[in-house]
Amino acid sequence: MPSTTSPCPEETPEFEGMPASVRQALGEVAAAVETLNLDQAAAISEQAFERAADLRARAEALRQRKAAILREWQQAQ
Repeated sequence: MPSTTSPCPEETPEFEGMPASVRQALGEVAAAVETLNLDQAAAISEQAFERAADLRARAEALRQRKAAILREWQQAQ
């Protein structure tokens, strides 16, 4: 399964000027999503579909958390 995470915030020009704490939080969320995606792919190949669905839901919750972090930072600007 290809990665669906975006590049690290430190490497993305539109996030220049972002506080280190926000970049770190985004990086941690992105890394966790990537791990869940890899675990989901493994679960699918093992035909553990309930586990795969749970991992997908957890990854989606983290993507929503990432979006919330960005919104909070943008609103503080």
